[in-house]
Amino acid sequence: MTVNLGQLDPSIIQYCIDDVDNCLFSYPAGYAGDFSYYTAEAAVIIAQRRFESGDQSLRLLKVSATPQNKLCEIARQSYADHGLTTEEFALRFGLSRRELYIAHHYLIVKERVQTEFPLMFKPRLQHGLELLRAAEVHCNTFTNGTQFYAEEVTRALRLKHLYNAHSGADSENDGLITLKGQRKAWIDMLTRTGIPAKTGYIYHPAGKMREIEDWKYSHCVFFDDSLENLKIAKDVFGMQTVLVATERVRPTKDDMRYIDAVTDNIGEFKCHLAQAISVAKTGRQLACRKLVCSRG
Repeated sequence: MTVNLGQLDPSIIQYCIDDVDNCLFSYPAGYAGDFSYYTAEAAVIIAQRRFESGDQSLRLLKVSATPQNKLCEIARQSYADHGLTTEEFALRFGLSRRELYIAHHYLIVKERVQTEFPLMFKPRLQHGLELLRAAEVHCNTFTNGTQFYAEEVTRALRLKHLYNAHSGADSENDGLITLKGQRKAWIDMLTRTGIPAKTGYIYHPAGKMREIEDWKYSHCVFFDDSLENLKIAKDVFGMQTVLVATERVRPTKDDMRYIDAVTDNIGEFKCHLAQAISVAKTGRQLACRKLVCSRG
């Protein structure tokens, strides 16, 4: 199978960062539609827990008094208005955004991921990650879900042991939910995974060189199905980028300015990328040996 690595430069790649949803797996039937249901269920559970602990505020009572279908409708409208099924529950009922987000993902893992995802195992994706690790590339996940969600999805897909770290919207213990559209989420992820910025050298007026940190991460390759996330990765952090193509994503010519490669088969792509990285590394090692021999 021929794989086009596009504009990627395998010779400098040291880190691989993977989105989770619609990247490591495709949504099974009804998966996205169930998000609203699990948000509604999580809201009821949290409200009941807080009520039993002594918080008997009127807003909490309203959660329990609202029919399930109405709560699901609120979750769907919340997604349409805010991009999150959980936001409207914080605004209307005073529920903790972080607590609700974590509970929502816990239910998804319990009800769907742990039962269905083991059947979605992709041998070529596993092999591609194994080859990347053999090429000394550090692999990490970065999701708008929770860290627990990323860990459990990769566990169910038999990939967890191949990743160095998992970063989610709740990874930092600061009480916030931080999504990829926010620069803070990227800084948190890079800090958590220990990925250093590339450094360079500039001359100051006195003619002496000094080292600077330029906040460029060209030694990272980032995989995602979101054009918005890929744009941030390229424009803000200077990463190499791969669009994991789906039927709903149609990049324009302008979009391709910040996309280095496109694939609809992430497993096969990673296998070829790992081989290209290994070849480049071997080439550098041979060049260094020749240089040493010529000086000797």
